[in-house]
Amino acid sequence: LDHGEESLILRVNLIRSAQKSILIQTYSWEFDEVGKFILWELIQANQERGVKVKLLIDHMFNEHQPEMIAFLSTLDPDFEIKYFNPSAKKLTPTFVEKISDLAIDFHDHNARLHNKLILIDNIYAITGGRNINNHYFDQVIGMNYKDRDVMILLSDSEGVRECFDLYWASDHSIPTSELVDVNRIIGEGSFSKSLKKSRFFEYSVFNKISTMASDENLIKSLFINALVEVDHVEWVYDLPNKVEKAPDYNSAVSTRLLGLMKSAQDEILIQSPYVVLSSETQKAFRELRDKKVNVVISTNSLAATDNWATYAANYNEKRVYLEDLNLEIWEFKPIPAGILNMMNYKKLLKRKPFRRELVNQGVNNFKLNKFITDNEQTTESSSAQKTNRKNFHLQTAPFLSLHAKSSVIDSEVSFVGSYNLDPRSEIYNTELGVIIHDEQFSLLLKKSILLDISPRNSYFIGIKKNRPLLSLLN
Repeated sequence: LDHGEESLILRVNLIRSAQKSILIQTYSWEFDEVGKFILWELIQANQERGVKVKLLIDHMFNEHQPEMIAFLSTLDPDFEIKYFNPSAKKLTPTFVEKISDLAIDFHDHNARLHNKLILIDNIYAITGGRNINNHYFDQVIGMNYKDRDVMILLSDSEGVRECFDLYWASDHSIPTSELVDVNRIIGEGSFSKSLKKSRFFEYSVFNKISTMASDENLIKSLFINALVEVDHVEWVYDLPNKVEKAPDYNSAVSTRLLGLMKSAQDEILIQSPYVVLSSETQKAFRELRDKKVNVVISTNSLAATDNWATYAANYNEKRVYLEDLNLEIWEFKPIPAGILNMMNYKKLLKRKPFRRELVNQGVNNFKLNKFITDNEQTTESSSAQKTNRKNFHLQTAPFLSLHAKSSVIDSEVSFVGSYNLDPRSEIYNTELGVIIHDEQFSLLLKKSILLDISPRNSYFIGIKKNRPLLSLLN
């Protein structure tokens, strides 16, 4: 699932299809337009069909709305929400409380649930890089994530269901009714109990998405026809007690992926938004270099990244990666030539801004060609229709930041999940993903990554042969 809006359509379709249960783990769930849209669908599934809903959300990086959480916490006994590792057992702790938690136990406070999982009726599973907010589903006049999920029709849900149940039962997963501020609001009854659709469904742009999610022919053409029967899948995940043991915990995901990479004989393709290689990973890549295994990495450019500090902090390591480890590195462009196929770009250029977007007037003024052509094979000077790169109303450029976390080993084994190629995923965050043992699927994923790293869509990173005289000062 490479396309953001299509991935949203699939999620809504599966929620509407649910008969028994909907289980979700996510690092981030913002109550923005997409976040509330999905909430509305979950509420309908619960209220109209009696579907059990369990949501496990990491606590740290979310815009919390205590009144909304109080409402959801009292909606139905079968509509449950837990937050993972909350500070001071509050939904909205004060700055002082956050700092106190950080000072008392830095590792515990800093370790987060980074898993992404949707499990419907123990049959349909989606995992990958997407959290739940506008940025992950192509709904922002500004930065959108170029991400990737995989949908799996399970013949046996034991492995992934065990993962969800372990986290749900963890002492770190706190029911919202036990959070101090939410409990107080519930006791006071000082929150809206309205189930009106307008509370969740604010903009007409989602009417079309809602209709498409129930279009049988569309669902068949986008998702059913694209299904591939694979040899077998292997779920890999860290245990929830990783947050207690960081940084001394050996990540199950990191260990398994590194083991698979060490077994490579020919080629490894890796896609990760951040590339910060630990000493152990560098050692493994050095061994692969000696075995003549070609390692190709797709990551963000400085223009596309959502975390320039990480990019800057790791900038000096590039010479080591290129010269010592012999890595081939491609950095994704914010407005690649293929963007018209990667997302619903034209809609973002025409759509009126949401209220939250009005602050973005004129931002992201990239110094790129003014137009992009509809036909990828044509040139700017041809007669093909040209599309302005700025939203008509805001004069702000929608753009992409790479967020996919995937790899392909020897065109035979694939990984799609939440794991970034950096120490935070290795040491602090809990991670989840699926290893797919199948050549046909691996070739499809490889094709997708190779398209992202074509020169039209990414910068090839070279190195200056001679260092400038003042390179260290620079």
